[in-house]
Amino acid sequence: MTHAVQAVERKPRGGGRDRFDVALELFFLTFLFGACVLLTNFLDVNEPKWFLIRTVAPALFVAAMLRDPGRGGFLRLDAVGALAVAFLVWHAVSAAVAMNVGRTWIEVSELAGLVCTFLLAARFAADPARRDRILWTLVVIGMAVAVYGVAQHFGRDFMSWQANQEVLVSRGVSFFGHATFTASVLIQIIPIALGLLATRQGAIARGLAALAAALMLYHLSFTGARMATLSFILTGAAAGLWIGLRQWRSRRARGGRGLPLRPIAGALAVVLIAGASAGWFVVRAWQAKQSDLFAIRQASLALRLFHWETASRIVFAHPVLGVGAGNYEVVSPSYWNAVEQLRTARHGRWMQQAHNEYLQTAAELGLPGVALLFALIAYGIVMALDIAARAPARRERWIGLAMAASIVAIALDANITFSLQAPGSALIFWTMLGVIAGSHARMREAQG
Repeated sequence: MTHAVQAVERKPRGGGRDRFDVALELFFLTFLFGACVLLTNFLDVNEPKWFLIRTVAPALFVAAMLRDPGRGGFLRLDAVGALAVAFLVWHAVSAAVAMNVGRTWIEVSELAGLVCTFLLAARFAADPARRDRILWTLVVIGMAVAVYGVAQHFGRDFMSWQANQEVLVSRGVSFFGHATFTASVLIQIIPIALGLLATRQGAIARGLAALAAALMLYHLSFTGARMATLSFILTGAAAGLWIGLRQWRSRRARGGRGLPLRPIAGALAVVLIAGASAGWFVVRAWQAKQSDLFAIRQASLALRLFHWETASRIVFAHPVLGVGAGNYEVVSPSYWNAVEQLRTARHGRWMQQAHNEYLQTAAELGLPGVALLFALIAYGIVMALDIAARAPARRERWIGLAMAASIVAIALDANITFSLQAPGSALIFWTMLGVIAGSHARMREAQG
């Protein structure tokens, strides 16, 4: 077996090792919750949360390695683990061309913390019970985020936030100080809550999953995060199509003939209800931003087109190594078009990101770097869908589909935002990749 989580498949020897694994898992789950929800006294909470990610995650990883040096499962990576490590190495390589090497090493340290989180999540997810505890922790995080966001929406804010001219607190900035990044977190966790709800566990578990999903959906509806809302709707439609096709194939395999009128009527009803709900979400998102259909009055889309054009100039000028991780803000002024130059001169607005995760990665790391990112995302989705298609237990198939939807949603959202650079949404993304890797490794081992 050549998976990042091979070590977990072996039974620990002795009670001391059991206690160590339990303590390690507890610290890991506390770290996940703390990095996403704690340290909320400032609007710009990125740096304190990045500090947790770049310190606690590697410390837990090193502790696990030192405790079990002979098991070595972390060093035998599967494909997605190898891509994650290669992505980290390529970040370090980009320091050779960086104008500001310090920024590059900051990026490397942040990504190292995320990769360690991935490896730890993969280790734990090789055990079904531990995998479920990670998923439930994410659901609790989403629920806490939504509860606070709803409270803000109704004028009950408990933090002393720094004023933000663009994002009103009533849009539910929650623990992230920004409604857009809050939405990027929610669209990753909502599918997990729905997946846990569909597995039909005990009444309390179903009730908690349903309540969390309802709160997060309601919070998402007034964040005004248009791309996140569309990403969630498109992902939900794709998941529904997957379920429908699977049921159709299952019926064909059983030799079903004729038109199944009752299932067709039920499917049409679900489509009509889902379509109406999706329309309501879209209208709410656009109303919250007081935006027209293509954000022409706000010039939101137009400005992004100019940002993307600048990023494209950088990619064409530095196609192999890019300009160095974290150096987009440093280098981009040399490639600004007239619109960006005028906007900075008049309003002092210096764009630090390209507002497109893939274009900015290509600009900073070159085409090989963005290819690694695409491969990492694609392989994670394929592995999750493989679980959804081939897992012997119905419950595991639902969880596999939910994990695939989580990755698809954030991957779509990243086309117009920089959600993978925000600590909360990035931490959940890498955790989900690790859970997928561990779950897939366990399934392959079980199936021989």
